[in-house]
Amino acid sequence: MGLERVLQLQAECNAAARALGRPEIDMLDREEERRIRELIKAGTWPDGWDGMSRAPIPSCPLSTRTAQSSRCSSESDAMKERPILFSGAMVRAILDGRKTQTRRIVKLQPELRDGDDCVVQYGGRSLSGPRDYLIGEILPRFGCPYGQPGDRLWVRETWAQPAALDPGPTVYLADYPACVPAGFENIPPAKAITWKSSIHMPRALCRLMLEITGVRVERLNDCSEADAVAEGLHILPASGRYVVNPGEQYFGAADHDPRVVYADLWDRINGAGAWEANPWVWVVEFRRVQCVS
Repeated sequence: MGLERVLQLQAECNAAARALGRPEIDMLDREEERRIRELIKAGTWPDGWDGMSRAPIPSCPLSTRTAQSSRCSSESDAMKERPILFSGAMVRAILDGRKTQTRRIVKLQPELRDGDDCVVQYGGRSLSGPRDYLIGEILPRFGCPYGQPGDRLWVRETWAQPAALDPGPTVYLADYPACVPAGFENIPPAKAITWKSSIHMPRALCRLMLEITGVRVERLNDCSEADAVAEGLHILPASGRYVVNPGEQYFGAADHDPRVVYADLWDRINGAGAWEANPWVWVVEFRRVQCVS
């Protein structure tokens, strides 16, 4: 049973901690263990969870979860949507299919302790224990504010509904005027439009929907060359160098190492020295899916 295995691991960790004179940990406290045993006895979670799919609702009896159409199953497996902001350059990268990852700073940074221990915080909880386990497994599964694999992110971007284009379609700064629907005439220049901030974009006007395919936590500087490219960089065919936006090579912003270009982009967004600070970040991998308003 999963519970007994957790308690066994907890006992082994604490035995080793006592031998080394280090703090003990509680994966489960006595109250949590008591409640889980009650739920198992009642025939509910966690005894019916395979440990891989989205965790079922604890109060839902297993017998009602056997059918795919059961209410408990649909509630626990329901896909969630959350908004996410992207700059114009990154929106263009998504539209082009170049961007399949995003990195966002973990708000409450893990606190590293001596040896392999650390402290992580999420959902009002503070946990201490082995670094690889808490940062590699627990934090991505339970602490990510952007969701879990299968959840969706709807993209907020700079937008407008210019009166000059009666009856006023929604247009987007990232790829204006290419985004203007066919049939409209007298298209005004971008500078003549009063653009609205992405933060004020309503869900109904979203055109880009992303499905999360993976979540992990890592140090920013652990970003590989392939990861840096997946952040939406352009490769220049003539030289094989990378840039964020075509044309930036003429201003010294191109490099054969995509990590160098991505580091520069990170500093542009987060301030000078932000890359060197090397914070813990959420790495959210995604794919574009059909957007349904």
